Amino acid sequence: MPEQMFLMVKRDLYECPDHNGYTGVKDRAGRYTLDECAVAAPNKYSPMQDGWYVIAEDDAPEYTNKCFWDIREAHLAEKIPRLEREIDRMHIALSEILESDDIDWARSRALVALPNETHNP
Repeated sequence: MPEQMFLMVKRDLYECPDHNGYTGVKDRAGRYTLDECAVAAPNKYSPMQDGWYVIAEDDAPEYTNKCFWDIREAHLAEKIPRLEREIDRMHIALSEILESDDIDWARSRALVALPNETHNP
């Protein structure tokens, strides 16, 4: 089973990959192990750790509350065509399965399985 990943949040923005800035878009956020989060956790000697916390990747919202509306809109404009292509691919795969006389259910599941979602849009 893959290790659960977490997103670091500071002042209601996700930390980017490699601790390289902040974003309000989950797809553009860095993924960190719990050990990596523990190393980065604020302590009494860390200045400016306002509102720092960690959230499990599966529980994180698509956008933080501080994400600007135009950034959300631009992200969705990029994401929609990608999702439409994925839907088309799934329709084709499903049609191939339904047209087949000899249905191999294991292969059929593989054809329509969703690919692992990438975190780089």
